[in-house]
Amino acid sequence: LYLWGAGRKAKELAKMLIDRSINFRWISNNSKKIGKKIYDIPILSTKVLERAHDFQLITAISAQSFQNNKKLLFEEYNLAERALYEFL
Repeated sequence: LYLWGAGRKAKELAKMLIDRSINFRWISNNSKKIGKKIYDIPILSTKVLERAHDFQLITAISAQSFQNNKKLLFEEYNLAERALYEFL
């Protein structure tokens, strides 16, 4: 399981996953976040998706630039957007 995002929504979701002992890898395409740790979990580059197989991805990004370009980003990483759930 990958969690994409490092803002408020992603942090709330990460806490929920941690509280439920659900393992995940935290990723971001924000160079200011990559390499930092939140809740003692390192933020990895989205480039790890290029080598990943058979995974689940949760996006928790509210930035308008991401929302406007989500389809292009999903295509860039060869991801199919099968279902979209908004985390509130």
